[in-house]
Amino acid sequence: MNRQLAIKMTRHRRGIRRIKNEQQEILDRLGVLQEQIDAIRESVLQNSSESNRKTRRRTKSLTIDGYKTFFSWQDKIVFILKYRSKPMLSSEIVSFMDGFDTVFQDKETQLDKMKMLSTHLNRTIKKGIITRFKQNGVKGYYYWLPENPNEYTMRKNVF
Repeated sequence: MNRQLAIKMTRHRRGIRRIKNEQQEILDRLGVLQEQIDAIRESVLQNSSESNRKTRRRTKSLTIDGYKTFFSWQDKIVFILKYRSKPMLSSEIVSFMDGFDTVFQDKETQLDKMKMLSTHLNRTIKKGIITRFKQNGVKGYYYWLPENPNEYTMRKNVF
């Protein structure tokens, strides 16, 4: 009996040692993974700060006198159409705004930007601030201000 008890105790000790070794291996792996997570987090923060610096440089270099990023969408659209003083396609408006407006920085594709702008264009048309026309052979509509470009500012001051 003593012999059987000694065999059981040695097996039990071996099991405990094996569990402790496995536990130590897991803790070592956890430490390595934590270091990798910290390195990835640091690189992401560096990349985001670099992209923010690039965005700030980009927006500083491309500014237009009188344009404010806090304008409402209607004001932005009217300002661009007044500035260009010609009818423009929605894709032209998007590419023009893309250079200096921070709203489009989080959008990835040109299509996403056009979808976002089309809602505001349609609202501006319904309010009668701008008008649109279709030209044969051209995909999309041309948008332009009515004959009296000061009409919008007069309407805005009334309300």
